[in-house]
Order: sequence, then C-alpha cells, then structure tokens
Amino acid sequence: MQPSSSTGRKARMALLPLSWFVAFATAAVILLVVAMICGVTIRQLLQTDSPWMLALILPSLAFGKVLGLILINLSAYITPLRRVFEKESRDTGRKDFATATFGLVRLALILFLLTVVGAVAFLSFTQ
Repeated sequence: MQPSSSTGRKARMALLPLSWFVAFATAAVILLVVAMICGVTIRQLLQTDSPWMLALILPSLAFGKVLGLILINLSAYITPLRRVFEKESRDTGRKDFATATFGLVRLALILFLLTVVGAVAFLSFTQ
C-alpha cells in the first residue's frame, strides 16, 4: 500500500530499511546455499567468471525485497500503525492490508520460482 498522508509516509519510510536488510540477507543466504552445493566459499562463487551469476543474484535480491515488504506489512499490521494505513486505504480507495499482502505473497512465489530456475541454470552452466 502507498500511504498518502505524511504520517503514513513517515512510517513507511522508517520501515523501508528493514525491507532492504531482508533483501540483502536473503540474497546472501541463497548465495551461501549455492556455494555449499558447489563445495566452495561465497567468495570463490562470486569470483566465478560467468554471466549466469546474474541469473542467481538478481532474482534472489528481488525475492528478498518482496519478503521484506511482506515483513513490513505484517509488522505494521500487528502494531498501532495498522490504524493509520487502514484509515488511509478507506479514504483513498486503495487495497486493504490483506489484499496487498496476498498480492505480495503471489509475487514472492513467482520470484522464488525464478530464483530456483536461476540457481539451477547457474549450477548447470558453470560446472
């Protein structure tokens, strides 16, 4: 959801770094898993001279960002910020939390599948 009031905008901007932290942590964990499958360290994996590395990193970063946005929605849902965003969604006609989060979950599933395909492509074309 995109808040339209200054209170909602401030709250969203305060929570935004959390979503980027989740994005980078997710990408790091996916790189760690792929490195363990290859039997190398992450550093050696990143030194791979293959364009297929982008097929691994970009979808995992996008997947992590969507997970971070889901985490923001859930953290706002269980705190008093819920009232701010629900009021704004009623006033502006935007989607409520459940609909917005369900859309993010569907996008996360698609990006997860894309991440798995990218990891399989990386593993099969670099070895």
